[in-house]
Amino acid sequence: MTNTIKVGDGEVIITLDTLVDIDEATALAIKWRKPDGTKGEWTAEQSSVDGEEMCVTYTAPKTEFLQPGAYKLNSYVEFTSDAPHTGTDVFFLVEPV
Repeated sequence: MTNTIKVGDGEVIITLDTLVDIDEATALAIKWRKPDGTKGEWTAEQSSVDGEEMCVTYTAPKTEFLQPGAYKLNSYVEFTSDAPHTGTDVFFLVEPV
């Protein structure tokens, strides 16, 4: 994922490393915070980078990033037997057109 996009850019594929083995995960998500402080999450899918299946991916439609400013993202994984795991914060910038 690039660190900067423009407001209204086409679909954005977001892939984050969870830093843990997620084969036994019961829920995968990417949590986000928009520049205005609004928070939420997207349901993510397990994905692989360099043969390691420890990543989560979400494809955001172009209507998702209409607010310019800094966005904060992190991976979120739930397991049946352990506490949820939250990955490292990732920041990126949405610039005005």
